[in-house]
Amino acid sequence: MNFRELAKKATSLSDLMNNRTRLTTEEMIERFPAGFTIADFDMLDDSGKQYPVFTVKEDPTICFFGGVVLARMVDEWLGYYETAEECREAFRAGGGVMIKMSTGKTKKGNNITKVEVL
Repeated sequence: MNFRELAKKATSLSDLMNNRTRLTTEEMIERFPAGFTIADFDMLDDSGKQYPVFTVKEDPTICFFGGVVLARMVDEWLGYYETAEECREAFRAGGGVMIKMSTGKTKKGNNITKVEVL
């Protein structure tokens, strides 16, 4: 029995995180200023709050978590399929979606990540 591998599996929120470096939104914006392609996604559930995790076509060694805007985008995709796995399979088969992220402020002055679908 490989206790290390069992421990990694038990503490991973998604298979998409396995053997990948997690970057912050700020790091993603800095690293890909012209945009990047989301290659795959998963929805994580943390005490009833859901948020997405993504992999990146241009660098398969990384992943990143999405906030409210990206979660709404994934919810829209999922709404057209019976299961999340069916949606993910179709998404991967279609080649993903290219986006560009930038930072901004809401009308109340709060920070927000802007997402532009390219």
